[in-house]
Amino acid sequence: LSDAQENFPQAIKNAEFLNRDDLFATTHCFIENVGQYGDYYAQHPEMGKILFAYEGFEMPVLFTEKGLIYLHRKIEKPIRSHEEEERLERKNRRKEALIQEFKAKDKAICMLWENANKSVDILTEDKSEAYHTYGLLQSKAQSFKKIIFKNLYLRIDLVFTIDSKKQSGFEYSFVVHSGADANLIQLRFSGDVKSIKNKNEAPLCISSNYGKTYHSQPLSYYAENTTNATVGDEIKTQFKVEHNTLSFSFPQGYNKNKTIVIDPFITASGTLIGTNAAKAKGV
Repeated sequence: LSDAQENFPQAIKNAEFLNRDDLFATTHCFIENVGQYGDYYAQHPEMGKILFAYEGFEMPVLFTEKGLIYLHRKIEKPIRSHEEEERLERKNRRKEALIQEFKAKDKAICMLWENANKSVDILTEDKSEAYHTYGLLQSKAQSFKKIIFKNLYLRIDLVFTIDSKKQSGFEYSFVVHSGADANLIQLRFSGDVKSIKNKNEAPLCISSNYGKTYHSQPLSYYAENTTNATVGDEIKTQFKVEHNTLSFSFPQGYNKNKTIVIDPFITASGTLIGTNAAKAKGV
């Protein structure tokens, strides 16, 4: 079914991820992995165990112990002659049976937290009252609106959040506490990366042969309160890409004695403008 991995769980093999409405409230939450995604992504076990997923795009984004895995999919319809199509119509073949003949081919782009701490506390907040079930799995998957990777780098936390006002997508923020070095943050892309484009004020675009993922240009600011960050003075911040590794630069510098928040947005849409105009957002 897929050239990415033969035995990947049905939750991701299922072509119904394509062009579906948010009937099951998956657009505005992170869903814990209770087995529906498998323990590891077979083609990239080096990314560690799959902990959560975001299902708001056409294909899930997998959250692992060591980074994110973006999945892109291409559906190939069987090639038939006009005569064959008419013959199948006369046989009244069920739509579901015809869909089974489609071939799904997947590509995976990994975003590894390079040189991150090996022991990280992973916290969840804003738990949903709803839960998710998957086929024959007995376990119920809980969902959350916030995931915190505490001390991912020395004195630097990575926070993923959901903005319910957005149609889909999620935000991620690096909270760089006072005295920490933001240069420690290194996000290395690997897997089926075709290109990484970083042009002026346009969103960062990471492409495979089957799709694209976008990061909005980062917005950074001083956090007046490290528990509930409040926007203070904006800090000019830019993406820096070298050898498929993403980091952040600060052309005008910043006060390292204060806590700062680096706040970009991740989306599957190429129409992202600024920091608040897209479906998803991340740092």
